[in-house]
Amino acid sequence: MTENRRFAECVAVVLRHEGGFVEHPRDPGGATKYGITLRTLRGWRGDDTLTTDDVRALTEQEAREIYLARYWNPIRGDELPPGVDLAVFDYAVNSGVRRAARELQAVVGVPQDGAIGRVTLAAVREHDPSIVIANVCERRRAFLRGLGTFPTFGRGWLRRVAAIEEAAKARVSASPLTIREAQGTDTVQVSTQVATLVAPLAAGVSSLVSAFQGMHPAVAMALIAAGLVVVVAAGWFVASWLRSKRI
Repeated sequence: MTENRRFAECVAVVLRHEGGFVEHPRDPGGATKYGITLRTLRGWRGDDTLTTDDVRALTEQEAREIYLARYWNPIRGDELPPGVDLAVFDYAVNSGVRRAARELQAVVGVPQDGAIGRVTLAAVREHDPSIVIANVCERRRAFLRGLGTFPTFGRGWLRRVAAIEEAAKARVSASPLTIREAQGTDTVQVSTQVATLVAPLAAGVSSLVSAFQGMHPAVAMALIAAGLVVVVAAGWFVASWLRSKRI
């Protein structure tokens, strides 16, 4: 399994909250490990004969694979704005993908069909991500308070939501300039090194323009055009290199 940077960052936060093996007698989900229930594990492996022992033996690597395939990809995590990705992802892990998706859709004012698609993504991008995060987390709190198990687990749930909201908003404020890849399916950081490296080339072209004064106009224009091609090509090369390094 290949993890991209954004998923790796978000799943690390989720795993810190989920912890290891737990089997609380009042938890309707039963035994869990890394937040993965027996029911989820059976569905993932396609084996209804699995037992609590199989949950206990679950590896973190397999849990991450489940999170990527069953939660992150369905919420279109790579395409949500930084911060919103974590808030919706953690909600989906805790309460289901469709519920998390419907809450996000309610916040941004689109039909609540429980499936995040182009309409939802476009609407999300029109809103302030910090406000989206705050509203999604508030709706999540309201949902949790209505559960019958809230008296038992409520304090821990609310602490988790508060921590997720804080971490999600931190992702917004720390989010660097990004380049869209694959028609918006992923984002990578863009270092200011691009401008630093390309600037000297641009300055060189400017100097050449001054030097070309007095030349035949056609010759000067051809040389200037060639110089611009070099600058554009260099910029593209540096940006591609930065994307490959995930700077």
